[in-house]
Amino acid sequence: MFRDCNFSGKNKLIFTMDITSLYTVIPNKEGLQALRFFFDQHTIKEPSSETLLRLGELVLTLHCFSFADKYYKQVNGVAMGIKMGPSYANLCVGYIEKQFFNQFNGTKPELYGRYIDDCIGATSSSRKKLVYFITSVNSFHPALKYTWEIAETSIAFLDFKVSINGNDLSTSVHYKPTQSHSFLLHSSSHPSEVKNSNPFSQFLTLRRLCSDDSDFSNKSEEMRHFFKKRGYPYSVVNTAQHRAQQIDRQSALQTSQKEKNERIPFTLTYHPHNLAAKNIILKNFKLLQNDNETGRIFTQPPLISFKRDKMLQNDHASICSSVLPWWNTRPHCWYITWKRKRNKNWYSIISTSVNTLFQNLTLGSPIRFFFYLFQGVFNKNLPFSVAASISFKRLSHVTCVGKLKSGGCERYNKTLANCWQQIKALFSPTVCQNVAVSFIQINLSLPTRVGQH
Repeated sequence: MFRDCNFSGKNKLIFTMDITSLYTVIPNKEGLQALRFFFDQHTIKEPSSETLLRLGELVLTLHCFSFADKYYKQVNGVAMGIKMGPSYANLCVGYIEKQFFNQFNGTKPELYGRYIDDCIGATSSSRKKLVYFITSVNSFHPALKYTWEIAETSIAFLDFKVSINGNDLSTSVHYKPTQSHSFLLHSSSHPSEVKNSNPFSQFLTLRRLCSDDSDFSNKSEEMRHFFKKRGYPYSVVNTAQHRAQQIDRQSALQTSQKEKNERIPFTLTYHPHNLAAKNIILKNFKLLQNDNETGRIFTQPPLISFKRDKMLQNDHASICSSVLPWWNTRPHCWYITWKRKRNKNWYSIISTSVNTLFQNLTLGSPIRFFFYLFQGVFNKNLPFSVAASISFKRLSHVTCVGKLKSGGCERYNKTLANCWQQIKALFSPTVCQNVAVSFIQINLSLPTRVGQH
C-alpha cells in the first residue's frame, strides 16, 4: 500500500485517525445491517445469510456478565474479547466508510487505509482540505468519533513509522514508550526451538517493516543488543539475523502458506528430561512401521509437541490473591520460576525489587514470610510447620532491625500483627500453634536481641 503511494502535488501530508471506543459504541441495529450487506455479497449461500444474521444477533443481544455480585446485560456494542468482535467491528466500520465515500464530494486523500479502528492516509491537498475531510468523517455517524494527527515529515502508526521521502513513503519500525523488549529469557524452561525462533521472528518483522536496507541493518544491530540483554548466545542471534537478511522484503511481505500435516500429534508436558523420551520415540518408531499390524496405521513418525507445565502461580493463585491483594496489580515486581533438580520439584521465588518492596515492613513482612516459607519447604525439604516456625523467627530478626531504624516498637508490633493475621487466616491450627510458640520465644528474647543490635 505504501509502496504504491506517490505525491503528485506541492503539498505532502500524512495523517492518522483513531476511532474512540469502537467495540462498545456500535449500535446493534446498524451493525446487523452491515452484516447483512456483506453476507448478501457471498457467492456461497450455505449457511444462508438469514442463518448467519440470526446467529450474530444472538451473540450481540444475549451477552451477560457479572460485576460486584450483580448481573448485567449488554444492550449496545459488542463485548470485548469474543471471537466475533474484531471481524464484526471491522465490517461495521467498512460499511459506514463505504456510505461516506459515496456521499462525500470534497477532495479525497490519495491514500487511505484502516486496521480495525486505526486509520492512516496521505494526501497532496492543502491542510485546510484535509482537515475538512477528517471533520466530515468525524461528523458523518453519531456513534463513531475520531481523534487524529497530521504530520509533514513522519508519523507513527501501530508498530511502524511512516515517513515522507521525496514523493514516496518509507516505513521503519516504531517502538512505543512503554516497549520494554522483555523477550523470553534464554535461560527459561522452554523448548530450544521456541527460544531459538524468537530472534528470527523479530528480525523477520524488521525485514517487513523497514523499507530501506540500511535502516534494516541499523535496527538489526539494535535488536541484537536487546537479545544480548536477555541472555541469548551470539551464535543464535547471528544465525537468525543472517536468515532474515537472505529473505527479500517482497517475499517477506507475502503471506506464508502452511503445509497440510497429517502426522499424528504426540503431546508431552515439557521438561528437559522429556527430551530424552522424544528421542527414544523417534529412534524406535521403525518398530511400529515395520510391524504388519501397526505399519498401516503409523505410516509417518508422530509430531512431537509440548504443552506448558504447571507453574507456581497456577497452584497458589488463590493464596496469593487472598493474602496479597496487590499481587495482580504489580506483576512487574515479582517473578516466579519453577525449577527441578534431581527429579525433585522445588520452587524459587525471586523478587526483582526486593529492596524497594521491603522498605515498608508492614507490606513487606507477609511477603518476606512466604519467601522464607517456600524456601524452607521446597529447597530444604523441611516439614511445613517447622518451616513456618523458622520463617517467623527469621522475619522477627529482620523486623527488629527495622524497629531500631524506625525508632520505636509501634511499627514492629504492627508488622508482626499484620503477618500473624495472614497466617491464621491461611494455615491449619497445627502450623499456627508452632508459629505462636515462636512468637512467644521471640518476644521473651526481644530486649536482649535489641541490645545486641
